[in-house]
Amino acid sequence: MFPGRSSTGTTSTAKPSAYTPEEWGIGAGSGDASYNLIRSFYFSIFLTILFAGASLAALAFGVFGLFRGFPMALFMLFFGALFGFGVVQGFFNVRQEWRGRQARKLKGLRNPWFTASDDAAYQWFVRHPSPDVPMALEYFPDAVKFRDEARQNSL
Repeated sequence: MFPGRSSTGTTSTAKPSAYTPEEWGIGAGSGDASYNLIRSFYFSIFLTILFAGASLAALAFGVFGLFRGFPMALFMLFFGALFGFGVVQGFFNVRQEWRGRQARKLKGLRNPWFTASDDAAYQWFVRHPSPDVPMALEYFPDAVKFRDEARQNSL
Protein backbone atom coordinates (compact mmCIF):
# COMPACT_ATOMS: atom_id res chain seq x y z
CA MET A 1 0.00 0.00 0.00
CA PHE A 2 1.42 3.33 -0.96
CA PRO A 3 -0.60 6.18 0.55
CA GLY A 4 0.29 9.45 -1.04
CA ARG A 5 -0.52 13.09 -0.72
CA SER A 6 -4.04 14.35 -1.04
CA SER A 7 -5.39 17.32 -2.94
CA THR A 8 -4.41 19.70 -0.11
CA GLY A 9 -0.86 18.37 0.17
CA THR A 10 -1.25 16.41 3.41
CA THR A 11 -2.80 13.06 4.18
CA SER A 12 -4.02 14.02 7.63
CA THR A 13 -6.65 16.59 6.64
CA ALA A 14 -8.14 15.49 3.33
CA LYS A 15 -9.10 12.49 1.22
CA PRO A 16 -5.99 10.35 0.60
CA SER A 17 -4.93 8.69 -2.62
CA ALA A 18 -3.64 5.13 -2.59
CA TYR A 19 -1.01 4.27 -5.19
CA THR A 20 -0.03 0.96 -6.66
CA PRO A 21 3.72 0.27 -6.96
CA GLU A 22 3.47 0.99 -10.70
CA GLU A 23 1.89 4.40 -10.02
CA TRP A 24 4.42 5.21 -7.32
CA GLY A 25 7.39 5.24 -9.72
CA ILE A 26 11.00 5.34 -8.51
CA GLY A 27 10.06 5.46 -4.83
CA ALA A 28 8.16 2.17 -4.82
CA GLY A 29 11.23 0.44 -3.43
CA SER A 30 11.97 3.18 -0.93
CA GLY A 31 10.49 2.94 2.54
CA ASP A 32 11.96 6.25 3.64
CA ALA A 33 9.61 9.15 4.37
CA SER A 34 12.28 11.66 3.31
CA TYR A 35 12.10 10.45 -0.30
CA ASN A 36 11.87 13.37 -2.74
CA LEU A 37 10.38 12.39 -6.10
CA ILE A 38 11.37 15.46 -8.12
CA ARG A 39 14.98 15.49 -6.96
CA SER A 40 15.36 11.75 -7.48
CA PHE A 41 13.94 11.77 -11.02
CA TYR A 42 16.12 14.58 -12.33
CA PHE A 43 19.10 13.37 -10.32
CA SER A 44 18.71 9.95 -12.00
CA ILE A 45 18.75 11.61 -15.41
CA PHE A 46 21.83 13.64 -14.44
CA LEU A 47 23.68 10.59 -13.09
CA THR A 48 22.82 8.53 -16.17
CA ILE A 49 24.35 11.19 -18.41
CA LEU A 50 27.35 11.58 -16.10
CA PHE A 51 28.01 7.84 -15.91
CA ALA A 52 27.57 7.47 -19.67
CA GLY A 53 30.33 10.03 -20.26
CA ALA A 54 32.60 8.46 -17.65
CA SER A 55 31.99 4.98 -19.03
CA LEU A 56 32.70 5.99 -22.62
CA ALA A 57 35.83 7.89 -21.64
CA ALA A 58 37.17 4.98 -19.57
CA LEU A 59 36.40 2.50 -22.34
CA ALA A 60 38.05 4.74 -24.96
CA PHE A 61 41.20 5.12 -22.84
CA GLY A 62 41.16 1.38 -22.12
CA VAL A 63 40.96 0.42 -25.80
CA PHE A 64 43.64 2.99 -26.69
CA GLY A 65 45.81 1.63 -23.87
CA LEU A 66 45.43 -1.94 -25.11
CA PHE A 67 46.83 -1.01 -28.51
CA ARG A 68 49.69 0.90 -26.90
CA GLY A 69 50.47 -1.84 -24.37
CA PHE A 70 49.72 0.09 -21.18
CA PRO A 71 48.97 -2.11 -18.14
CA MET A 72 46.48 0.52 -16.92
CA ALA A 73 44.27 -0.37 -19.88
CA LEU A 74 42.74 -3.27 -17.93
CA PHE A 75 41.84 -0.93 -15.06
CA MET A 76 40.28 1.53 -17.50
CA LEU A 77 38.22 -1.23 -19.11
CA PHE A 78 37.12 -2.43 -15.67
CA PHE A 79 36.01 1.06 -14.63
CA GLY A 80 34.34 1.58 -18.00
CA ALA A 81 32.24 -1.52 -17.37
CA LEU A 82 31.61 -0.47 -13.75
CA PHE A 83 30.38 2.97 -14.81
CA GLY A 84 28.31 1.23 -17.47
CA PHE A 85 26.33 -0.44 -14.69
CA GLY A 86 25.55 3.06 -13.39
CA VAL A 87 24.14 3.93 -16.81
CA VAL A 88 21.97 0.82 -16.80
CA GLN A 89 20.69 1.54 -13.26
CA GLY A 90 19.93 5.14 -14.18
CA PHE A 91 18.08 4.01 -17.28
CA PHE A 92 15.88 1.66 -15.25
CA ASN A 93 15.19 4.37 -12.64
CA VAL A 94 14.16 6.89 -15.29
CA ARG A 95 12.05 4.31 -17.12
CA GLN A 96 10.28 3.25 -13.89
CA GLU A 97 9.51 6.84 -12.94
CA TRP A 98 8.35 7.70 -16.47
CA ARG A 99 5.92 4.76 -16.38
CA GLY A 100 4.78 5.81 -12.92
CA ARG A 101 4.10 9.34 -14.14
CA GLN A 102 2.10 8.01 -17.08
CA ALA A 103 0.07 5.68 -14.80
CA ARG A 104 -0.66 8.54 -12.37
CA LYS A 105 -1.62 10.82 -15.25
CA LEU A 106 -4.16 8.27 -16.57
CA LYS A 107 -5.93 8.20 -13.18
CA GLY A 108 -5.47 11.90 -12.46
CA LEU A 109 -3.33 11.24 -9.37
CA ARG A 110 -0.80 13.69 -8.01
CA ASN A 111 2.82 12.92 -7.18
CA PRO A 112 3.18 10.77 -4.05
CA TRP A 113 4.88 12.21 -0.97
CA PHE A 114 5.72 9.26 1.22
CA THR A 115 5.34 5.54 1.66
CA ALA A 116 4.15 3.57 4.67
CA SER A 117 4.04 -0.05 5.71
CA ASP A 118 0.74 -1.85 5.25
CA ASP A 119 0.23 -1.87 9.01
CA ALA A 120 0.67 1.91 9.22
CA ALA A 121 -1.55 2.48 6.18
CA TYR A 122 -4.23 0.19 7.61
CA GLN A 123 -4.20 2.05 10.94
CA TRP A 124 -4.47 5.37 9.09
CA PHE A 125 -7.45 4.19 7.03
CA VAL A 126 -9.15 2.80 10.16
CA ARG A 127 -8.97 6.29 11.70
CA HIS A 128 -9.79 8.06 8.38
CA PRO A 129 -12.16 5.83 6.36
CA SER A 130 -12.23 6.48 2.62
CA PRO A 131 -14.85 5.25 0.13
CA ASP A 132 -12.09 4.99 -2.49
CA VAL A 133 -10.00 2.46 -0.52
CA PRO A 134 -11.97 -0.59 0.59
CA MET A 135 -10.80 -2.28 3.78
CA ALA A 136 -9.91 -5.57 2.08
CA LEU A 137 -6.87 -7.80 2.43
CA GLU A 138 -5.99 -7.28 -1.24
CA TYR A 139 -5.32 -3.58 -0.50
CA PHE A 140 -3.24 -4.33 2.61
CA PRO A 141 -1.55 -7.66 1.76
CA ASP A 142 1.27 -7.31 4.30
CA ALA A 143 -0.76 -5.85 7.19
CA VAL A 144 -0.21 -8.28 10.05
CA LYS A 145 -2.76 -6.66 12.35
CA PHE A 146 -5.46 -6.60 9.65
CA ARG A 147 -4.77 -10.24 8.79
CA ASP A 148 -5.03 -11.21 12.49
CA GLU A 149 -8.33 -9.31 12.86
CA ALA A 150 -9.73 -10.97 9.74
CA ARG A 151 -8.68 -14.40 11.04
CA GLN A 152 -10.32 -13.73 14.45
CA ASN A 153 -13.55 -12.49 12.83
CA SER A 154 -13.77 -15.60 10.64
CA LEU A 155 -13.61 -17.95 13.66
